[in-house]
Amino acid sequence: MPTSRSILILSDDPDDADLGDLSNLVRDYGVDLTLLTPNDLTIRLDGSGGHFWHMDVQLRPDLVVGWVRENLFQHSAAQLETFERLSVPVLDSARVLMQGHSPYLKSLLLHTAKVSHLPLVAGRAPQAVIELAKEVGYPIAVRPLGFPSPDGDPLGGAVNFDNEGSLRRFLTERAAAERFYMQFQVRRIGRSARVFCVNHHPVACLLTAPDDWPTALESTPWDIAAIAAQASRAVGGWACLVEVVEDLDGGCLQIRNVSVGPRLEADLSWAEARPVVLKAQAHFLSALVASGPRTLHHWRPPSPDSMRKPE
Repeated sequence: MPTSRSILILSDDPDDADLGDLSNLVRDYGVDLTLLTPNDLTIRLDGSGGHFWHMDVQLRPDLVVGWVRENLFQHSAAQLETFERLSVPVLDSARVLMQGHSPYLKSLLLHTAKVSHLPLVAGRAPQAVIELAKEVGYPIAVRPLGFPSPDGDPLGGAVNFDNEGSLRRFLTERAAAERFYMQFQVRRIGRSARVFCVNHHPVACLLTAPDDWPTALESTPWDIAAIAAQASRAVGGWACLVEVVEDLDGGCLQIRNVSVGPRLEADLSWAEARPVVLKAQAHFLSALVASGPRTLHHWRPPSPDSMRKPE
């Protein structure tokens, strides 16, 4: 018998293992979950209102979740906007996804929310980068966000510069053809952490001490948890991965990156922390579709016992 509540997730990869496992967990709460690519959704607007179809099946979602990373973003943005305009609740709207895909906008949101983050320079003027480098002091490590690194990191690996001459050559040669996004890196890192947040609450943390392997923690250190929650809330995604680094020279924590709708990492599975994140996500989605917007303000990560399948 069909359930009375349903969630539609728009994803560029509906066969993703994380989303498949999340679907099963959400269904344990009595909520139906449909995974579609934006290309598989049909929208009809006529005198009777707006209607949504997949193949020959009409969809009436109680909640739509945007989980499109990049490939189909423009198409999905129009669809997510359509749902919002037709008063269907949307989690991670087109605006949130756009913010989550832009290194510059993420830095801007962190900056205006007064969340400590790595300095970033965006534009075409080399002197703006060079002046900041003088303030920081050489040698410096800079991550050119507009240029993927050889290992395929879409955000680009760090490049080291020993003096102004080497930095200027990089800016006037490799980065001269287009706008650049230069993110200055921490020179001496203490702890680094990858914190998985659900509705802006840390639910799992992979902590890496200097010269050590990542370790999954049962509870996130309070200082890392606080800045991760602030960063997640500033960027706005309901499911976020926040990368935090400890700046030993500056004596503070800095946000390196915030990923919206992240894939769960292999390290999480190795550390047996992946189910914790998935169960928290499923618990939040089922609570949101059952109780409505007030869930956004009142939901807290539950204990493992309270995340069991309801009787």
